[in-house]
Order: sequence, then C-alpha cells, then structure tokens
Amino acid sequence: MIAFLDIQTTSNNYKLASIVAFSVVVIDDDRIIHSIERTVKPLNVLSSMEERSSGYSNSELRSQNCFADYFAELVEILGDAVVIFFDKFSEMIWRKSLREIGFPVNKSQQIIQELLIRRGILNQKTSLDSLCNLLKKDTSLNRLGLNANVLAAIYTEYVLADNGSEAINQPFADYKVVTDFDNLPKNPGVYYFFDSEKAVIYVGKAINLKERIKAHFSSKIQFELTLTESTFSIEYKETGNELISLLLESAEIARLKPLYNTQQIEDILPWTIESRIDKKGIFRIFPKEKSYSDNYHSISFNRDSVITKLKNLALQFSLCYRFLGIERTSGSCSSPLCKGVCTGMETREAYNKRAQKAFDSLQSNKESYFLKLSGRVKSEEAFVLVKDGVYEGFGFIPLEYPVRSIADFEAFIEPYDNTYFTNRSIHQYLNKKGIVKYNLP
Repeated sequence: MIAFLDIQTTSNNYKLASIVAFSVVVIDDDRIIHSIERTVKPLNVLSSMEERSSGYSNSELRSQNCFADYFAELVEILGDAVVIFFDKFSEMIWRKSLREIGFPVNKSQQIIQELLIRRGILNQKTSLDSLCNLLKKDTSLNRLGLNANVLAAIYTEYVLADNGSEAINQPFADYKVVTDFDNLPKNPGVYYFFDSEKAVIYVGKAINLKERIKAHFSSKIQFELTLTESTFSIEYKETGNELISLLLESAEIARLKPLYNTQQIEDILPWTIESRIDKKGIFRIFPKEKSYSDNYHSISFNRDSVITKLKNLALQFSLCYRFLGIERTSGSCSSPLCKGVCTGMETREAYNKRAQKAFDSLQSNKESYFLKLSGRVKSEEAFVLVKDGVYEGFGFIPLEYPVRSIADFEAFIEPYDNTYFTNRSIHQYLNKKGIVKYNLP
C-alpha cells in the first residue's frame, strides 16, 4: 500500500513554514482506496506575503480545522502505507508537523523529484507545475497542496513504468557535466569518466576536483594516456569533504565496476565472530567469513584481525584456543590462561559461563555514532552514520533542521553497504588528530 502526499506551506523556510493545505491519495492493489483534500487553519495569522506565496488567505483558512484535528483521520487512512512526497522539503515539513503533535513518522525512501532525476527524466529540481509542463502532461492542477492525484499519476507513469531509457544520455542525479576545465570547482568530490557509449570507465575522488581532473590530462603515464584517450565526457558531484568523497567513490566503483578502476573491483567479504553449542555441549566461539551481504555482525574484513580479537578474549576471559577456532590440535591447547576444558580439567558449565560473557562483550562494544563534516554549501552540514559498529551511509542536513533523534538522520541519509573499503576509510579518518565522534541522540 502506497500513499501520495502533497502539501502547501506558508513559507519555503523550514523554521517558519507551517502547512495550510494537504491532500492524500492511497493506492492498494492498483486501486485508489482513499482520497482526501484538506485546508488547515495555521497557528498564526498569515502575513500578506505569506498569503501571496501560499495562495491561501486568512479569511478562507480561519474557519478550517487545525492540523492536529486531522490526526485521527490521517492515522486511519495512512496506516502502514509507504508515503511518497514530491520533494524533500515536503517530507521535512510533514515530519516536523507530525512531530509537533507527538507523532513520529518514518522517513520516506520515495521522493518523486529525486527518483526522476535518478532516471534522467529531470536534470534539476523543479516545481510540480514546471514538471507537468516538461512532461507535456495535459493535466489541470488544483490549488497548491491539493495535487496528490497528480503525484500518483506521475509516479505510476514515469517511476514504475520503464520510461527511463533516456537516462543513458543524461547526467546522474545532482551531478554536473564538465564543459570547461577552468570552470571546475576547487572543492572535494567524486568524478566520472565516460566513453563514447556513455558507459562509466573510471571513477575517482578528489580534494580539489579542478586540479585532480586536469592532472589526468596532463600526465604522461601510459595508464593516464590510455584512460584520457578513451574518455569522451566527464561528470562530477561535490561532496563537501574528503571522507564522503572516499565513501562515495568506493560505493560507485563497487556498483559500476568501471573498466579502468582495478583496486576496488574485487569484493572482500567480512569476517565475523559467531557462536554455537557443539555436540559436547561446549559453547564455541569461532571466526567465519561471510558468503552473503549480511554485514550487520561483522567485526573485521580480514581473518588476522579476527584471530587477534579472539586471542584477546582468551586472555580476558581465560578461554580455550581450541574452542575459539584458533587451534585444531587434540589434547591441551596452548592458551596460557585456559583452565583445562580441552582436557577435561574444567567443567563445560563453568567454561560456557565465561564464554557466553565473552561473546556478549563483543556485542556491547559496538559503537553507534555520527561524524559531523563540512557540507557542500554553507547552509548545510554533512554527516556519516555508524550504528552498532556498522557504516550506514552519509547525508547532508540543512543547518536550520534540528536533529533530535536517529530518525532525523535517517530522513536525510543515503544508505550504502558496509564494506572493507568503507570500513578502512572511516578508521583511517578516525585516526586523524582532533576527530570527534558524536553519540547518537
């Protein structure tokens, strides 16, 4: 079940904006099951400027219900539906409005404007009215905020349907095409080299996009000569800081597998520490290399690091190397503090108690934090989110948006896989002097 939600506000400023109109269309099994349009009495009288910008007057809103009065109706018709908005601002305001009346709401993974940019149908953000003109849709828009039905139609036709073929010839979302080296920014970012068939053949990162891209074309190294001779166009995306450049580059190389990127093409599977009770009733802790993409319990991305951690557990909790998967010898193990479970000198009950405590300590030591970084523009901050020791992704938050919970981060995060390369990038960054990890709110 999906719901399309259109809203109109008093202002484009997040702090000042309040909802004056909204509409909802709920679809289940390709059938509209709910459709409502509501106008809202604002808490404060609108200024003349707010009346003009919102398209609604104080006189017509004065007799309407406050937003909180629609709460019960919204809960009933939205239920567990995935809510889809036209743009990010609409989602932010909707979340803020519900939070103000004590109702938290999950973020929407579906922003129509962003989805259309990703598919190459849009090159930049635009209004709903301009989008309809661009798509040449013969649609008469209702008053501002009352066009959830139009959102549903656009989503169905241009997102669900296979109309993204033109995306091949269009820039990526939020990416810019290089037309002149002299106009390149001197900011951190990620860049893409395309061949004559518009396939990505190289992805790179840069602290200074201008200098790094130009360096490819001035180099006399054979690799660079071959790469640049094969390059027909270039696109880039600013990231605001070096760490997100590293993380995005790693994710894009894994996704696109460009011809001239060789170092990060191979997947490196994570090693984990897991546990089980064996046939003799002994609680075993052992290293295991994952063969699937479930990285949630990953401890490291190489076996040596896991073995080192297991040896530390053996010392801390007087455990046996044999039952930690470190040794496979018969008889006594070589662990200096083993109390003899491997030779029958210690009962399995006594050993299991310590082994369980050791395994539980691994889970409790997983950190959850975020890193605060420079944004792409002065009006935003960037962040990298790590939850339970696992990299979740990064995002950009407007300075005026208050972050009070992890749900606020999740409203802006671009999720990415936790891999060896992202793990390494974050750890190297944390080893720099003066880096602060912030606890999640």
